[in-house]
Amino acid sequence: MIIKFKRYFLIFLFKKKLLLISHHRILHEINLDILKNTEVKLNKFTILVMGIHRTKKIFLKFFPGFKVGIQTEHLYDERGLKLNIYDTDPEPSILKNLESYDLILDLNANNKVFYKNSIASLKKIIYGPYIFPYSTKPYSGNSKDAYLFVGSISNKKRLDKILNFKKKYPKTMILGECSYGSYLDSKIKTCSAIINFNSSNKKHTPYPRILKALIHGKPFISEPLPMPLIKDKHYLNCLKLNKKNLMYSYNLLSKFLVTNYSFDKFLDKLNKIND
Repeated sequence: MIIKFKRYFLIFLFKKKLLLISHHRILHEINLDILKNTEVKLNKFTILVMGIHRTKKIFLKFFPGFKVGIQTEHLYDERGLKLNIYDTDPEPSILKNLESYDLILDLNANNKVFYKNSIASLKKIIYGPYIFPYSTKPYSGNSKDAYLFVGSISNKKRLDKILNFKKKYPKTMILGECSYGSYLDSKIKTCSAIINFNSSNKKHTPYPRILKALIHGKPFISEPLPMPLIKDKHYLNCLKLNKKNLMYSYNLLSKFLVTNYSFDKFLDKLNKIND
């Protein structure tokens, strides 16, 4: 059951003992995507909040239960240096909201440096992009060169990179960040692969965008990404695209993420914590 209350989206899964909350349509889309391939049931009622930088503490007080906050923002890189890729620094909002949660899942392991000397050091924190399906979907890419970018195009650097790619592959589709639901799904179904261009030259991994690719059986093409994903193995280089390896890279990427970072694996961790 899905309820929209003001700017909040609530997904009740009574049989799983799970409530998913988000405060933005994009974050709600991630919640919907992670639920498309999951089987594990929780042994304790749990409130899972996608995007702890946006959800107000006072709102969570209305929901009793074990509270899990998913931290989605890219704060630090592999070297432990601050990325500074957002117009507004999300760190103050994250710090302010941390105390509302019994456990934090940070999708980016490079963010460990952020939690030093914060209240979260006293809490349980799990690192890793545990949002993926528990099983792989058959490859559904094609050779039509109909690549798809979906996301914000307000950043000039990113838009220039996308348009340069489109000059080489004219069938490339560009969808803004307000593309959701069945409309977006229909566009992904017809594309050859999902492409990724960051808004800066700094490396970070857009795991929700990769999730979109995997649940539709599509390969991923990108600028260089940080570990653990490996260029020309898990994803193809957008600057030197080898189309012959689209299926090869998709199979390796989906197997790696499903094996190591499924949402069900995370739910299993919650069950062990709450035994």
